[in-house]
Amino acid sequence: LHKWSMDSYLKHLQTTAHTLDVDLLLAFKKAGVPTSTYYRTINNKTDLRYTTACKVLESIHDQHKIASQLQSNDNNAYRSEARKET
Repeated sequence: LHKWSMDSYLKHLQTTAHTLDVDLLLAFKKAGVPTSTYYRTINNKTDLRYTTACKVLESIHDQHKIASQLQSNDNNAYRSEARKET
């Protein structure tokens, strides 16, 4: 996260979540960060702490990994079904 210190932590999290197609609010929840922190941050009422931003960033990557695995499993199941039909 330190590489992007010129951007706010929130901006980096928003960009990463968008790029990986992960819902940022869900990432906050899965990271165990209160939704009030999410809403205060996106409404510019407070800044995120570095440790909080790191937790959310890890959660974004975890959610992306889970989604990718599910998609891979769906594709494998589809291929398996297609083979059975031929």
